[in-house]
Amino acid sequence: MAVRKRRPKSGGKRRLEYRLLMRFTLGIIVVLLAVSLFAPDRDFSADENRTLARFPALSSQAVKDGTWFEDLNSWFSDQFAFRGAFMSMRTAGQRAMGRLENNGVIFGKEGYLLQRPAVMNSDAARQTQQAINSFAKKYPDLNTCMVLVPDCAAAFPSYLPEGAPAADQLADISSFTGGLDSSIKVVDAAAALQADGGQQVYYKTDHHWTSRGACDVFMAAAKKMDISTDGKFKVYQVSDSFQGTMASKSGVHTERDSIEVYAPENNKVQYLVDYPDLGTRTTSVYDSSKLKEKDQYTVFFGGNHPLVEIRTTADTGKNLLVFKDSYANSFVPFLIPYYDRIIMIDPRYYYEDPKAQLALNHITDVLYLYSADTLLTDTSLKDVLGGEDASESQ
Repeated sequence: MAVRKRRPKSGGKRRLEYRLLMRFTLGIIVVLLAVSLFAPDRDFSADENRTLARFPALSSQAVKDGTWFEDLNSWFSDQFAFRGAFMSMRTAGQRAMGRLENNGVIFGKEGYLLQRPAVMNSDAARQTQQAINSFAKKYPDLNTCMVLVPDCAAAFPSYLPEGAPAADQLADISSFTGGLDSSIKVVDAAAALQADGGQQVYYKTDHHWTSRGACDVFMAAAKKMDISTDGKFKVYQVSDSFQGTMASKSGVHTERDSIEVYAPENNKVQYLVDYPDLGTRTTSVYDSSKLKEKDQYTVFFGGNHPLVEIRTTADTGKNLLVFKDSYANSFVPFLIPYYDRIIMIDPRYYYEDPKAQLALNHITDVLYLYSADTLLTDTSLKDVLGGEDASESQ
């Protein structure tokens, strides 16, 4: 009688494969841990724009209360070898499985990485609105304009993937500007950007507008600001390798943006830029050294500063005070030929009384230029303008 050979149970084979997989995975973790232990800790992640955890100091108390193990976990998460590559692979896998966003960044159409428009903080927006109105009423002779810039996702919802919810930021902007004092001239930035016929007015990898977008809104604002311009510019590309904050936050690095600067064709005005916080002066609003760094958008004015003073040879008899966030950095260069002085104040970092600037620089015009995400959620502008109110009452 023939004897049948016993086949090994498939369960045993699966257990063997499982053990091999576990050993392989454990081996990778051990290698990564060993490399991470002997490699010097990195202080800062340029991709994520944040400080990284350092190896925790060992103490009996920290071990006893468990904080040392928590800090060790944070250190390994931040410092493990090849972290950037693993994060990129993880994000690619999430996109392949149909995930719409990562770390607050929406995977948009045509390669756009979109910031989710912030939901308006009604109380903060109301306080800021009241502060702006109060300032305008105290200085009725100033020619005052407001430019409030929407996010790319709000201005161009066609870039949003199906099923990606986003706040109606255009409605929030309309609500805010509709409550401003009638003396304040409002520039419809969204309409100006949307009217450009498909040109790239926002970066694909960053939350800012491009110089093209800033130029479009400048042309719309010129009439409100009593500026006469022929709209002729020479355009220079200064980078084709920009990957901004949206690429860093999302871990998606498939797209690269170009950065351009616009120079008026018929401009003969010279100027001097003063940075009081740095104690430096320069004859350019551009810092080319920033093109070698991660955040190339800081080529405009070298980034954000509490106060920037620009003196020009325009001889127009007009002096401008700008309350701003980083969106203004690529916009203000368009204004230089039309003012004798331009004073830029970033209320997020400026803690003095702006009333002194009005008198010292003989201000004739005021411009509020902000992204909606900042102005509709932040109270720093109210705090600066409110500080002016406080000084009046003393």
